[in-house]
Amino acid sequence: MEASFPSAPFADTMRRRRVRRGLLALALVLSVGGAAAALLLPRGREAAPARAPAAAAPSATETNLVSMPEIAQRNIALATVPAVVAPIVRSVRATGMVGFDETRVVRMRPLARGRLLQTRVELGSRVRKGDVLATYDNVETGDVSGERAVAQAGLAEARVEAETAARALERARELLAIGGTARADVERRTADAARAQARVQTRQAEIAKLDEKLRRFGVAPTGREATPILAPIDGIVVKIGVVPGEMVDIDREAFTIADLSSVWVQADVLETDLALIRPGQAAAIGVAAYPDRRFAGTVAYVAEMLDPKTNTARVRCRVDNADGALKLNMFAGIEIAVPTGHDGVTVPPAALQDVDGQPVVFVRTGAERFERRNVGVGVEARGWVELTDGVAAGEPVVANGSFALKSILLRDRIAGD
Repeated sequence: MEASFPSAPFADTMRRRRVRRGLLALALVLSVGGAAAALLLPRGREAAPARAPAAAAPSATETNLVSMPEIAQRNIALATVPAVVAPIVRSVRATGMVGFDETRVVRMRPLARGRLLQTRVELGSRVRKGDVLATYDNVETGDVSGERAVAQAGLAEARVEAETAARALERARELLAIGGTARADVERRTADAARAQARVQTRQAEIAKLDEKLRRFGVAPTGREATPILAPIDGIVVKIGVVPGEMVDIDREAFTIADLSSVWVQADVLETDLALIRPGQAAAIGVAAYPDRRFAGTVAYVAEMLDPKTNTARVRCRVDNADGALKLNMFAGIEIAVPTGHDGVTVPPAALQDVDGQPVVFVRTGAERFERRNVGVGVEARGWVELTDGVAAGEPVVANGSFALKSILLRDRIAGD
């Protein structure tokens, strides 16, 4: 059989396909080779992007200087304050809780046994001294009233006897004047009259005693009525231990009233700080409910014994609470100011920054120039930090905006590297 050959158009098509396949294979080889080269090259050897010619590297002294245009300063509200010399006061801080001032808490019990008839207050009620909290049927009141009635009868009898003895004495004296009786009879009549008068006074004293007992119960000497339980102080009812219908007794607490115009804030202070704390020192109290307010208090007591589990001692502060803002069981922060006895250079806490673990501040040296200063930090307190070195009194230190200067300093350092 005779062999046949493809036509010319068909041959051209095949050649074009072979060329395309060759180009695709070449592109694949080049891409794989480039990736392999990138993997094999050590890190850090990549070609750096082209950049504008940089200025000469700053010297060691220049690295502490930061420039910021005035318009940028205004945009971030940059502000400086002079470093000032002030008495250094160390602050001892602890966390505590608001509680009763135990010297202003009254736990009330009825004066006698009886059955509670009515309560006139609720938990949380504010009461004044003398307000009626409840009334009860006083078992002893009936007994006392009976005794008083007996004493009243005895008083009436004693008065009759005293009047009789007084008249007999008067007749004896008249007879003695005309010689109708002996002087001894007059003397006997005188003694009888004195004894009768003494019995009257005894009965009167008994009645007065019983009246006083009824008065303490809150019951009038005449008539039979329910005995009231009266508030002994101004305050708030923080506990009610009885309900109408129950029996009350002198051994059972019926009401607890607390005067919250003064409260205690007690905190546990670490042993390392105890040597700094003394009764009478001023304390500032803060609570979450009033983040912008500080309540003035006074250290009233430092415990003589430490808690062996926490190695802390209880410190009690008395705090005025006339407006009732502090509530019982609130968590509170206590800050006790302890003078150190020396003065030092101080700046606001916002002025302090950390660079490479070193505390620094920025001091203005020109309209747009600031110098980084390494400083030593002493006592820190609310609103200020003591600088032990690096800044002199009166130098203008950047407070607001110091972090921006730190950022520029670190940026320039990275750019220089």
